[in-house]
Amino acid sequence: MFTSFRIILMVLFLSNLSVYAQTARNLDLTPIDEVKTQDPIVDDEVKKDEREKVQEKRLEKLEKAAEAGSKTAILELGNNYFYGRLGLEKDTAMAAQWWRRGADKNHRQCMYNLANLYIRGDGVEKSEDEGLKYYMKAADFGLVQANINAALLLDRREDYKKAIRYFQEASLIKDYRAISRLAEYYERGLGGPKRVLDAIALYRESAQKGNADAQLKMAEFSNNQEYPSVYNRKEALKWLMLSADNGNSTSEARVAYCYQNGIGVRKDNEVAIRWFLRAANKNYPPAQVALGNCYSVGSGVSANLEIAYTWYEKAARLGNSSGLYNAGVCHIRGIGTKVNVARGLDYYQRAAEQNYAQAIYVLAYMYETGEDVKKDINKAIIYYQKAALQNHADALYELGRIYLAGEYLKANRDQAEIMLKKSAEMGNRDAFVLYQKSFVQKN
Repeated sequence: MFTSFRIILMVLFLSNLSVYAQTARNLDLTPIDEVKTQDPIVDDEVKKDEREKVQEKRLEKLEKAAEAGSKTAILELGNNYFYGRLGLEKDTAMAAQWWRRGADKNHRQCMYNLANLYIRGDGVEKSEDEGLKYYMKAADFGLVQANINAALLLDRREDYKKAIRYFQEASLIKDYRAISRLAEYYERGLGGPKRVLDAIALYRESAQKGNADAQLKMAEFSNNQEYPSVYNRKEALKWLMLSADNGNSTSEARVAYCYQNGIGVRKDNEVAIRWFLRAANKNYPPAQVALGNCYSVGSGVSANLEIAYTWYEKAARLGNSSGLYNAGVCHIRGIGTKVNVARGLDYYQRAAEQNYAQAIYVLAYMYETGEDVKKDINKAIIYYQKAALQNHADALYELGRIYLAGEYLKANRDQAEIMLKKSAEMGNRDAFVLYQKSFVQKN
């Protein structure tokens, strides 16, 4: 029995959908400017001509000190060129020259500021390699701000063994990005052996400071019986709610799923819709697919196939495999939109390329039957096999049927028995009937 063209619900199980904390990977490129707040030449009451004279004198004094080798003066002079202070025109190339002179004298703040320019390509030729070099040097000279930028760059390069050292040092100054990413390193064994309990401790520290991603991780660990020291379903729900309240879209979608299914809270489909909407409006594809499902069947909202299609299409345009498949169904069947077989097939193919089992199975069936495509038994068999490898019940049934009949493949009763039995155990009624008829009922 062909059931492929039904809408497939997106399941958001709290316990088995693991998502690593999405640590902010953006570097802080703000120059260190220790004298900015001390600059007295910002008083509006000082007359313009007097202010200019003060600026000229200060600039002359600063230039002499910098030329004489004062590291503090070199840093400040570079900052003044960078910001355009003391009557200077903003000139990042000159700022780079002065900061390089300070870096050559092992001045860590100058190293850090120069690294920022290399990362941005501002006043110097853009070079991540040069930026990383100066971040690492500044960090090695004890500049705590440089540790996190060095760690994040090394992390991007997947140089985990080097990155972990800088994350560890940055975590000592309680930088939440470093703490969260270091927790991931310990959890996944990046840059060294797995240290899951240490990871949990770091996630908890970050979660207690309000980090939504870490709160989600604590929800996952608290809901996992493999970690008895933290296993507590009530705590899991608490952390999940906190994470959702703090705007984590994955958590918002999971809270919606809890309300939709009465997991730890009263069942309330209307509340579920509100949470799904929060996540979907942040372009979180699983929530968009879930909303499409709700509108397609009228769960928490009035059924509306046009709106259902709109949400599927949004998820599809973000490249989500489930969104691609469900929007593909809509295009091919004209559900909530006009029939567009070519587009639907393209969506199926793109979902299949992401190894989405249902899309793979549908393509197999279409190639076997010639429905909306040119019949191609070889392609059909390949797709059935790919879907069956993912334990897709319908694909297992179709392959079992084919092996039993020996029509497209050489007959193989042993393979047929294995596949039909497995499909039947997964709830496929046709597989159950064929298995009983072929292998259980005796003549």
